[in-house]
Amino acid sequence: MRSGMIKSFICMLACLFFTVANAQTSNLLPALPIKYGMATLSGKITGNMPDGRKVTELEMMINRPVFDFVAYKIPIKDDGSFSLSIPVFVVNGCIIRSPLFQGNLYMVPGEETKLEINFDERGESHVTVNGSLNITAYDTMNMGPALSAILMNKPDNPDKDCNMPHDAYAKSAKELTTYLLEEVKKDAKLSDNAKTIVAYEMKAFLSDVLFLEYEDNMHLRYRGLHADTPESERPEFKPQKPGIDYYAVFQYMNFNDPLYFYSSYFQIFIQKLLKDATLNIQPIEELAPEEWLTRIKGALKIITGTDSGLFYDMVVAGIYAKQLNAMNPLTEKQKKNAEGYFKDRAFVEMLLAENDKVVKIIESRDKSSGLVINKTPAVAKEELMDIIVAKYKDKVVFVDFWATWCGPCLMAMKQAELVKSELKDKGVVFVYITNPSSVRSTWEEKIPEIGGEHYYITDEEWGAILEQFDFEAIPTYLIFDKNGKLKRKSISFMGTQNMKAWIEELF
Repeated sequence: MRSGMIKSFICMLACLFFTVANAQTSNLLPALPIKYGMATLSGKITGNMPDGRKVTELEMMINRPVFDFVAYKIPIKDDGSFSLSIPVFVVNGCIIRSPLFQGNLYMVPGEETKLEINFDERGESHVTVNGSLNITAYDTMNMGPALSAILMNKPDNPDKDCNMPHDAYAKSAKELTTYLLEEVKKDAKLSDNAKTIVAYEMKAFLSDVLFLEYEDNMHLRYRGLHADTPESERPEFKPQKPGIDYYAVFQYMNFNDPLYFYSSYFQIFIQKLLKDATLNIQPIEELAPEEWLTRIKGALKIITGTDSGLFYDMVVAGIYAKQLNAMNPLTEKQKKNAEGYFKDRAFVEMLLAENDKVVKIIESRDKSSGLVINKTPAVAKEELMDIIVAKYKDKVVFVDFWATWCGPCLMAMKQAELVKSELKDKGVVFVYITNPSSVRSTWEEKIPEIGGEHYYITDEEWGAILEQFDFEAIPTYLIFDKNGKLKRKSISFMGTQNMKAWIEELF
């Protein structure tokens, strides 16, 4: 994973912890029962709200264990009240972003979370959050900044060996994780509950970008050692791939612990494991989960140190989720297999609900107007962007690099809607490009409301484009003239005024 994407995920993780609340403190963060059901967020805005902060809806992004992040819009009624009920598996962390309020809430099946925002005579807001997962007001405001600060300010590794043996790397990774978890404990102001949530988020994140990414991290060290040498003159470098025995390092993380449900990053890590080349985990197809598990149980036992546990269920749910994420509905045989395997019915209910959603998306996507899903041209990755732009000859091409999980990307799209409508049929085409960090099913569900021309490219193609145009973070925008020449690049949204002016200057 590129450093820019890592920074984006760190920012996302930080956002998932930021809120303001008044609540009682519980003595122990509970391991919640495995349930699937409706959870409600309700509340009211009252008082002397400043004009600049008035909005008609709240935008919420929710993390779903096993699956991914999904965006919702919550209308605010004339009296200031609002309410949204959604299906939730175990516990969902969600972030609300708006001029009115920015913060994180937790939603639990069968429960109601209340958010109240009162503006005093000076127009300053006072926020109260009531729910069963009680943490302090300081916690909710500072968990995100604490997590981000620890990750971004970790000590540099003095070992620059880009051929570090796997056992030495595993030892180093565990030592760094231990150090970072101790840093969480040192925070004198966060409550024990808050520290627990931050710690599990930290462990899930590091399981991916530190433990699982041996080769990428060796490449980063190699590039650092040869930073002053042009890439074309560097000797070829291929770090040795870890063998399956290396994966025993994950036993340090104890993935059978149910408190991982509080981590927004855990589902991302499981999907990465299922795609890992060393593990080479094959699709479940119509195999009974028990039979499928026997084929990979050796690897799972190395990872967990045990023959069974919650992580095994999460992996089975994850392999079905991987199929659904790729827009392939479950067969009747797979449904029966899942029902026969999971002891906790909630897993089955969640998977069947997601399956129904995928079926509806497939049925409705061809009816969407103003939407084009393009097949990625079969060309060298270094030529991909040129070929895409050339397709729209004699038109101004506005390219938006985005992801379904990227809050700033989605907010910018909303701001751009008016400009797009004003420039409709005026010789400009809007192109949207993402990669597999956006789950395919969520992408297909989201793009009909965006419209325009869409491309879903590979990680390798994405990396080549980022290198070609020298950017790492998203959202990023490229604007090409009618001859296919790049005229503008903006890292972060340029604002509607500049957006319109930069496009119109090329007509």
